[in-house]
Amino acid sequence: MVLGGDGTMLRAVQSHYIEELPFMGINFGTKGFLLNEYNAAKKAREFISLQYPLLEAIVSTDEQKLQHVAMNEIQVKTASGGMADLSFDIGNLSRIQMKGDGLLIVTPAGSTGYNQSAGGPVLPHSSHHFIATPLLPFDPR
Repeated sequence: MVLGGDGTMLRAVQSHYIEELPFMGINFGTKGFLLNEYNAAKKAREFISLQYPLLEAIVSTDEQKLQHVAMNEIQVKTASGGMADLSFDIGNLSRIQMKGDGLLIVTPAGSTGYNQSAGGPVLPHSSHHFIATPLLPFDPR
């Protein structure tokens, strides 16, 4: 059981997803987009149950390789804030190359936040798809 806001839920999932436990969130934060309302829980009403796909990304540079799991989004940018020259694979299906400020890789749970403001589409929560949204691409296609 996760008591808090969306940030608390995201940190709980990232820390404990490997255990493959279900997470039940009760909103004590200000937005609570990913959580059940406290008043509904208090009155023992039915909870909303959704299953979100998790996103796993492996980011490699010449110096290091980082692995990250997210419930909402992964943002890839350069540490210096300069233009990134990115090449990324989507499974074994395709390789995409781009130059720009960075890239957002987004799940349905994260499609309405930063992704939408960056010009990316919104996914229904029942979707099992991911979105790759370029951040200020140098050569938009």
